[in-house]
Amino acid sequence: MKKSVLLLATAASLLAVSFSSQAASFNCKKASKATERAICANQRLNEADTKLTNTYNILWGFGADNESLRSEQLQWLRERNQCGNRVACISEEYQRRQRQLEQQIRYQQGG
Repeated sequence: MKKSVLLLATAASLLAVSFSSQAASFNCKKASKATERAICANQRLNEADTKLTNTYNILWGFGADNESLRSEQLQWLRERNQCGNRVACISEEYQRRQRQLEQQIRYQQGG
């Protein structure tokens, strides 16, 4: 069950990217920050954004402590945006946050 939720999130992420030219969490036409523009311009970052958004939404669906989850996500967005347009930095931030969210999902599933 645990692996199936993560597998489902990954599959949904890939499908979303293949049908959309914009990042899942924001409209690239309205990207105002250097970090957002870098995500829109880089397919790997765009895919990471889509995957993270789907993982976040799955975790949100557990409903355990959504206020804390939202607060953590907003803090992470501030940290991510400090990367500016540096692709390596943005990528590292996405990888770090993805691990955190996946760990929280495993915890919610009792593992």
